[in-house]
Amino acid sequence: MEISFKMALQYWQNEGEKNKSQFATLQNGYHGDTFGAMSVGYVPGFFSKFKSQLYKTIQIPFANSYRLPNNTTPKEYQNKCLGKIEKLFSNNDKIAAFVMESGAQIAGGVNIYQDGFQGKISRLCKKHGVLFILDEIATGFGRLGSLVEYVSQNSMPDIVSYGKMLTGGYITMATTLVSKKIYDSFLGKYSDMRHIYHGHTFTGNPLSCAVANENLNLYEKTSLIKKIQKTSKVFEKRMQEISDLSIVGDIRHKGMLMGIELVQDRDKKTPISFKKSTNKVIFEEAKKNGIYLRTLGNIVMLVPPLAISESELNYLIDGTIRTIKNVSK
Repeated sequence: MEISFKMALQYWQNEGEKNKSQFATLQNGYHGDTFGAMSVGYVPGFFSKFKSQLYKTIQIPFANSYRLPNNTTPKEYQNKCLGKIEKLFSNNDKIAAFVMESGAQIAGGVNIYQDGFQGKISRLCKKHGVLFILDEIATGFGRLGSLVEYVSQNSMPDIVSYGKMLTGGYITMATTLVSKKIYDSFLGKYSDMRHIYHGHTFTGNPLSCAVANENLNLYEKTSLIKKIQKTSKVFEKRMQEISDLSIVGDIRHKGMLMGIELVQDRDKKTPISFKKSTNKVIFEEAKKNGIYLRTLGNIVMLVPPLAISESELNYLIDGTIRTIKNVSK
């Protein structure tokens, strides 16, 4: 994501608008562990030790659909967020770009956007002359059920980044794509100094590129997106079975992503807690049931391999149910 931020800032400098130097984003967004990414996607639990070295960004408050203030509905709450974004854009001409994960926030608590939300932000950016940067590193290439998530969200980024599923996780590879408007801004004579200085030791690594190309071929050969859309229905079929468990307060699901929020009290929505670390308790119990689970505090995440079979997914869900039952005793 670092190159996305650098390109956004330099784009405005190339265009003669050096005052556009601020980033805005949604609270609880996560964009990686480098300094720019920590600044834009600041999650206190992950990055508080580095806060003194991070630059300031403008975060729009954004809660998950289970913990909304004043009994508002998810749609009402996200409409209020849109209102705050438009107010910000109208009153601040220094915003260079608005940055968000595409389709859902994953590491920030499995927060799935309401239909139309991302598309409306995209159009607000265009209306107010703010670049729209999307992070599809974790949500693109099928995780949420679509090959290109921003298309399913009816949005159009100026800059978008991909990784993770690009090579299936077997070798390091990421890519950042830009609109023609952004691309053209960096063209010119060398003496114009419009080009961007950004090169890592392994940028354009040929082995990584070969693996990514073959992985993309497999997407087509195996009709993986159609398979994902079919397999994800296993989650839908078994959601009620999971939600019936006494300590499950909420389930958030889209495509091959599920977040299960565990609570002490369903009425008060008090997060579950143990004498030991919640993450450790659940992880250790899951291992006993033959599975690995990642937790975000009281939220159990299911993020299986995209090519998982229905029987394997059922095995994962069975193990998850046993794990939740056992830790609730």
